[in-house]
Amino acid sequence: MYRDLPVEPGHQQWVKVIESTPNLIGVEKGVGDRVSPPPILQDLDRVSVADLILEADGKIVGFESPIYRRDEGEGII
Repeated sequence: MYRDLPVEPGHQQWVKVIESTPNLIGVEKGVGDRVSPPPILQDLDRVSVADLILEADGKIVGFESPIYRRDEGEGII
């Protein structure tokens, strides 16, 4: 689920879920048309990437690495 922008109604409830669920990881798409992670999860350093390389049978081969944030110039993985 991508949710990089606050959506009402329900945004404050979503923030409470994030804060009370330590194993909740946000997703960032960093290659091509970028989609940022939820800012609160980025602040908590609980973000992974959705840019994976798949084999024909659907198995994950790897991921695009390194992936850099355009605004920060640092690797995210």
